[in-house]
This record gives sequence, C-alpha cells and structure tokens, in this order.
Amino acid sequence: MKHKNYWIRMFVCAMFALFFACNESEAGGEDVDDGGNGGGGTVITGFSIDSDQGVINNSAKTVVVDIPFGSALTGLSPVIKVSAGASVEPASGEEKDFSAPVIYTVTPSAGLPTIWTVTVKLRPLQTIAEVDTYLANVSGGSIAAAPVPLPVRLNLTDADEGLEDLLDKIQESGKYVELDLSACAMGADKGFGPGGTAISGEHKIVSLVLPDEADSVKAGADNSHFTGRFTGLKSLSGANVITIGAFGFSGCVSLASLDLPKATSIGEKAFYGCTALVTLDLPEATGPILS
Repeated sequence: MKHKNYWIRMFVCAMFALFFACNESEAGGEDVDDGGNGGGGTVITGFSIDSDQGVINNSAKTVVVDIPFGSALTGLSPVIKVSAGASVEPASGEEKDFSAPVIYTVTPSAGLPTIWTVTVKLRPLQTIAEVDTYLANVSGGSIAAAPVPLPVRLNLTDADEGLEDLLDKIQESGKYVELDLSACAMGADKGFGPGGTAISGEHKIVSLVLPDEADSVKAGADNSHFTGRFTGLKSLSGANVITIGAFGFSGCVSLASLDLPKATSIGEKAFYGCTALVTLDLPEATGPILS
C-alpha cells in the first residue's frame, strides 16, 4: 500500500511539472519578436530632423517626419532616441538620404532587434517665415512661364500670418508662383477673396488652388477680391466651391482654365473680361454662365 501511494504521488508531481513547463513555453519560451514592442520593449522614443518631430507608431514600427516644402531630402542627420540600454543603427546624427524610406535597426542589451521604417515627407509651408526662406532660396520664378510651386498651410484670417501677409511676401520675393492654398484654414467665413483694394503679390500668382474649406468666391467690384487684381492668373481650381459671386473673376484677363467641379451658382458677369478663358469645368452649374 505504501508503495502504491508513493507511485501515485510521484505521478501527480510529474503531471504538475509537465503542466507548468508547457505553460512557461507558451508564455515566452520561444525566441520571437512580440509584434508590438519587440526586443524586450525596445522602441524608438524620439526622432527629429532639426525642429521637426517625427510621428512614431510603435505597433507598426514606423516613423514619419514632415519637413518644410523645398527642403532637401538628402544629407539629413536625424536625432534619434531609443529605450534605455538599446542601440540604433544607423546611429543618431548619421547623415542619410531620405529620398526613399530608410530602415533602422534597434537592438536591446538583451533580446531580439527590431526593424523600423522611417519616411520623410515634404509638408506645406506653415509660417510666413518658412515662406520667406523658401522663396529666398528656391531657383526659378523670374518669369511667368517658369513659376515656382508654393504650397502653404496657413490660417488665412490670421492678423500676422494670413493671406495679406502671404501676398506681401510673394511681392517682396519678385517671383512668379503656383500657389496652393488647399491645406489652409479659413475661419467661420468660407467665402474666398482677398480683402481690401490694395494690390500686392496677386499679379505674381500664375496658378491658384483655393482652400478645400472654401465654399464660395466672393463677389467682386472696383478692384476688390479677384476683380482687376489677379491679372497674371492663368489657372484656378477649387474642390468644394459651390457659389461664384457676381463679377467674381472679372478682370482676370489671363485666366485660361477654371476647374470648380461642385459649383452650381454663378453670379452675374462672373467672368466679365476673362478674354483668355478657354477651359471651363463647371459640370454642376446650371443656367447662363458667361452672361
């Protein structure tokens, strides 16, 4: 009987040992990346190029850095921070070409390395100072036939960083531009049109993309808004413009192409004096257009 009890106890102990050994193997016995913060929780904690901070996705192991439009994507030296005790290759401060995504390897002091993909993108210019720097350094733009691209992301109603300040900066640069305002904020008033009557850099704008927020083009008269001001404008588009006010584009003598796919309401003499207009894309508009 004693021998029988002994063997029963030994069997039960063996079963417990086998059970816990299996659980330990399933929980972490295999040498694999955990798919999230692999390498014992090793991650990139900071990635910056000059003053631009990268957006880090620990799950996907990606970093995206937006730098000002016009910046070179080559010869960039990012500052990189990683988890304590880890190393990164290429190293922080090492010059790299970001014309295409760059692979970084983060290695913990103990555990598996993780592979990260870093992408650098050009974003619209976000301040008048960035616009100033870009226009001062970009080549081209000396003639209307060779304008320079100028994508911006500003609050157009801002007293110090708004549309009038942007036009003044274009005037100061003396360069012809293809101005893209699609990413700009407009405030409560979604009708687009430069305020006042003073003419600044408008005549230097060869093509114009209106803000995506714009739902209308304001009526024009006596050199207000577009009337008589955008004399060099050859093409204009606006993704969400529904209404064009009376005399809205009158006096835009160079305007040859207009693309407003959602426009339905066209004001009286909206295109008065637009003698160069040959392409008019207003698929939703009804009634007389060129009256």
